[in-house]
Amino acid sequence: MGKKTDPDTPAGEILGPVELLAARARMHADEAALALGAEVLSYGAWLEQARDTAKRFEDRGVRPGDVVLLRFSLESFLDFAVTYIATLAVGAVAVPLAQGLPDDASTRVAVACQASWLAAPASDGSGTVIVDRTGPSAELAQGVDTIDDATVARQRRRCIGFAYDLTSPVDFAVHARGVDLHAAAFGTNFCQEMLRSPLNWGSLVVTLPDFGAETLRTAVRRYGVDTLRLTPVMARMLARLGPADAAWLSGIREISVSSAFCPPEVLGRLQQAAPHAKIVNQYSLTESGRAKIKNVWGTDPADSLGRPVEGSEVRIVGEEGTCAANQVGEIQIRHVEAISRAYLPASGDAALRAGGKADWVATGDIGYVDGGGYVYLVDRAKDIINVGGRKVSPLAVERVIGREAGVADVAVVGVPHETLGEVVAAMIVLEDGQDVLPDFHLAGTLQSHEIPKIYVTSNQIPLNPSGKVSRDKVRTAINTRDRPQEDTRRGPDDDDLAEVFRAICSQLLERQIHELGGNWFAEGGDSLSAVELLATLEDRFGIEMDEGLFFGEHSLHDILDALRFRVSSL
Repeated sequence: MGKKTDPDTPAGEILGPVELLAARARMHADEAALALGAEVLSYGAWLEQARDTAKRFEDRGVRPGDVVLLRFSLESFLDFAVTYIATLAVGAVAVPLAQGLPDDASTRVAVACQASWLAAPASDGSGTVIVDRTGPSAELAQGVDTIDDATVARQRRRCIGFAYDLTSPVDFAVHARGVDLHAAAFGTNFCQEMLRSPLNWGSLVVTLPDFGAETLRTAVRRYGVDTLRLTPVMARMLARLGPADAAWLSGIREISVSSAFCPPEVLGRLQQAAPHAKIVNQYSLTESGRAKIKNVWGTDPADSLGRPVEGSEVRIVGEEGTCAANQVGEIQIRHVEAISRAYLPASGDAALRAGGKADWVATGDIGYVDGGGYVYLVDRAKDIINVGGRKVSPLAVERVIGREAGVADVAVVGVPHETLGEVVAAMIVLEDGQDVLPDFHLAGTLQSHEIPKIYVTSNQIPLNPSGKVSRDKVRTAINTRDRPQEDTRRGPDDDDLAEVFRAICSQLLERQIHELGGNWFAEGGDSLSAVELLATLEDRFGIEMDEGLFFGEHSLHDILDALRFRVSSL
């Protein structure tokens, strides 16, 4: 089948989302465009519902140029799709709010974006969208001291123009049509990109509100999904499936992991789970629009981000300007054709400059480009840990620990230390069936100041609203010992090994130890006696133990469990 163009669309016309939907509805009205659970929205129904909603908006007073906040979720993704098109159809600006954003943060976003309206699903579940005025007004702004906080900054990034508008003639044929599945966090650029896919490329997009193995398997089989669009966190979850559990992935032809760097060991496990799939990791930012760096697993260096593709450019910038090959600096990215995306209200350097070449976008990531043009990520500048003046990359430590047996996922952060400023701490998610934190042998790969001094086990790594690892939440959980969904299973504390351990501790602390819930320092020990405890246990049992267990917040029971694991491995 050859190309199929819309005869009602003049050549050279710029087609935005509204025009693309109208054209696809004229030519393929009954073709499914979006799916959610068992519910399917065709192009024709999408356009009809959007027009009805746009009429209601106009009747309520929504006018061209107004900013409309959209409060939806993945569970109401089809209603969101209708409302998004309706908002654009009346000439207004659509600003999706992150799912679960608190009311006070939503108010600050409204002020920052000069929003006039709020649209949301009807509370009775009927799907009817309601629109109410939301400001800005004195009442709305009351109590808002600043709009320059991280939450508002993230939301303002959502207020972007389309960087993917097409110019006719466009091929609207549906041959070799893709079926994409995603569970991108609502309100993110990733989620909006999935909304554009059926409009720009003609794909059927399946939204999965609950990303779990069973719901994923059901959706793949129901719709014949051939492409999975994942975040790195979702990729890690999928990579944990065993061969028998992953048999249903045999029909997947592509797995695209977007938004951030995904560790090579995860991509490798994905390839094992889906042997016929092309595995791709794409690095991009909301602000950079179409600019992206792509790594194709098995083709590009596994530990690289890949190379810029499809009109993208990358440069590395240091204190003295653009860096040469293999010199470390900040990664900056842009697209050679796409105009810059803008914040609302647009001003200064953030203003949209129609027709101009996109500005370089500072990513905040530290890295370098090798002689072959491949980009390598060192770490996020703000995440670098300062251990007594020596810099530690959390990403580098995570790569090493992530390769250890028994580790399903890991997040590394810096936590305060009295003398060193910071020390390295790690939150570990254990593989299924692994009850006790393994004794890692990291000295041969990491330097002493890079080895974590604190370990915490958890059933999952905490995420931010965009579905990425929240290092702030990891740090808080470690510092407060408020471990999210912590795995509390422990070995016994009343067997022969526990009694020997208590006796050693009591001798070194010169007092009787009964309970094992406290850490060495809370029980009266110091750094010197901690080293002595380590040496005593290693000599007594003929084993090697990780010195990090004996410092920081680890309890005596943590040390006992590690001791039990090492002794049982002899």
